[in-house]
Amino acid sequence: MFAVYRKELKLYATHIPTLLCTVLLLCCAGALVAILNFSTGAATLSLTLRYLIYPAALTLPIPMLFAQERQRTAAMRAHLHSLPLSPTGILLGEYFAALTVSLFHVACLSLYPLLFTLFGEVNLPSAYVACLGYVLLCAALLALTHLIGTCLRRTLPRVILLYGVIALAVLLYLLPARLSLPDTLYRILSGLSPFSAFDGFLYGSFYLPGAIGLLLLTVASLVAAALIERHRRGGLATRGKRAAALSLGTALLLLALLPTAAAGLLPHSLVYFDVTGSDTYRISGATKDSLRALDRNVTVYYLCDGGQRNAYHSLERFLEQYEAESDRIRIEYVDTQKHPAFAAAYSPVALNQHSLIVESDSRYRVIDHTTLYHYYNAELGIRLSANEYDYYLGAADYYAQSQTMGNYSETDVEYGSALYYYSDQTTAYFDGDALLSDAIRYVCDPDVPTVYVLCGADSTLDANLHVSLSQSGYFVRYLQDMMTLPDDCDLLFLYAPSKDLEAAESDTLRTYLSGGGKLFLSTSCAVARSELNNLYTLMREYGMDTLEQKNMLCRQSVSSADGEEVYSYSTVFYAAADKNAPATGSFDQSFVMLAPHAITLHETAGVTHISWLTTTDKGSLLYPHETERDEEGIDVIPEATKTLLAERLGTYVCGAIAQKEETAIVWISSALSVGISGNYYSSGGNYTLVQNAMDWLTQNGYTSTASKGRPLLQQSISLSSAQRASCSLLLALFLPLAVGAAGGIRIYLRKKR
Repeated sequence: MFAVYRKELKLYATHIPTLLCTVLLLCCAGALVAILNFSTGAATLSLTLRYLIYPAALTLPIPMLFAQERQRTAAMRAHLHSLPLSPTGILLGEYFAALTVSLFHVACLSLYPLLFTLFGEVNLPSAYVACLGYVLLCAALLALTHLIGTCLRRTLPRVILLYGVIALAVLLYLLPARLSLPDTLYRILSGLSPFSAFDGFLYGSFYLPGAIGLLLLTVASLVAAALIERHRRGGLATRGKRAAALSLGTALLLLALLPTAAAGLLPHSLVYFDVTGSDTYRISGATKDSLRALDRNVTVYYLCDGGQRNAYHSLERFLEQYEAESDRIRIEYVDTQKHPAFAAAYSPVALNQHSLIVESDSRYRVIDHTTLYHYYNAELGIRLSANEYDYYLGAADYYAQSQTMGNYSETDVEYGSALYYYSDQTTAYFDGDALLSDAIRYVCDPDVPTVYVLCGADSTLDANLHVSLSQSGYFVRYLQDMMTLPDDCDLLFLYAPSKDLEAAESDTLRTYLSGGGKLFLSTSCAVARSELNNLYTLMREYGMDTLEQKNMLCRQSVSSADGEEVYSYSTVFYAAADKNAPATGSFDQSFVMLAPHAITLHETAGVTHISWLTTTDKGSLLYPHETERDEEGIDVIPEATKTLLAERLGTYVCGAIAQKEETAIVWISSALSVGISGNYYSSGGNYTLVQNAMDWLTQNGYTSTASKGRPLLQQSISLSSAQRASCSLLLALFLPLAVGAAGGIRIYLRKKR
């Protein structure tokens, strides 16, 4: 066998098609690395190899096809028959010679990760496991080529059958994901392709079924070829024996495909073995203990276009650990293409792909995909969500390209530029273990308070506040009307009511409050008392009211210009919060009021009042008819109105608390302040105070698990423009040309002799 191997190896080394195929594959590999690695900063070979398999499938068989054609000549057949070797030894010698030459480009590929280490962080084990999968695939393709060449003597049928089989394998790899197939059928069909077996090596794991399947396919092809060749050379090539050999070879090939076809039906933990050394997607011991103690069934929905077939490999393995630790946990993959309205029943805003919904028989929690990750820059000392990180980098990119701010602020651009400058100090973290464990605890906790929200006709509760409340231990539900209130209502949130309550709704609310109910009310200055007569009639029963006219509260400020005092008024101001009020809690931030109206309090038997939020002594009342609109359509305060405002100076209430036995009401007279604008101007203070008030109303003692993210595996490279250009030319042009020139000179010298 070794003699045949050396002989064939020499012939391949002086064969022009072999040299051309090698140079072509090196060019393709270099171009892919330039596009997918150097341009994007990715330090993994996964994408490069995933695209390289297509030119490899086309070119790798070509040298062997030429060799098989050469071996069909009478002189070569006579020479091979004269050797004191078995047909199997000759076959293996030919195969390993072809494999050695064909995988020359893999030796060059194996140097790429070492090159990447010069420019960044690379996980070498995952890179070389991917190369191992590529080698096994190439070996299987060459074995199939050898088998088909042994079966068919004529060139054209051999080429057609070979590339027909390769095309079928590619279709089985790509097509099932694009068809509406049941998941089980999809996994079985795609697993029948050797390309799918190779794909399992691209996720930083050793894919055991893939390795077994590709090795079996290689061995089965060689065994089948050896059986056919043995019968042909042994003079026993009767029709029956040839048919038996062909049937046995076919059975071996089908058997070789079973491991990868069945692997799709097994848990990832049984078939994938992580080689990266990272524990990013492993669940903690505390999580395992909590899962084993579960006494309620929990379903985790994974939202993804295409369902499980398009799920992220890392998240899929992460979720399987939860399912493995407790029989109370069930993972379901939701195809959002087939069920586009599924998420709308759980979230008021559209969720990103690969988001999670955790649900028990009592409540649910949504985990948007963007919240699963965060970035921390050690130099700047800032923690950013994935959305914030992308936003600031986008601001810096926009400014660099246009030299204008656009819709970004100067602070946005400064943050983005600093993140680029200190990019080596930024670490990405995966928060999934803390978030999912906390969500499971939340949906199973019997003491989680339920908040029912009723919004005005043209208003919606800010999605960020919804998420913040959920993470603080509230189960938020929405009402269309208030004809009835569910029995599990721990807190009613009336947000920006725009029309009055119906008589039946007013009776429902009165009954709820008289039974010790809790109400959080947020109104708007744009709606007069007369427009909410039933609501305010009920509020007066608890000693709370608003003025008859529409009004806005503003605050006076004084500045100096040329030695004279200049008075200005703004409807946006910091409210003074009563630090001693129980609803304030440990609040130590600022609360920003946006165009609130005045609240009046009256002594009422059995009711205790607290002037919770006030304007300080520089507040004043502004009525809508006292403003004018300038040419740009902006409301301005004329001088005559400023005189009236100065006469009305005093302290006004814009947030109040009323208690009567078990009943408690918190009222903030600015819906805008409870929305995203107020939270933005207060740098998060408004949401904090709102949640503190809700915690007091519901006696919420829920504490969220501290999100202790785990750093993601760092695999990135950073090259300057000059380095990127020189490395791309080296790999895509100079290296292939050097190999081609060296091989061409060798062929020329051999032929000259």
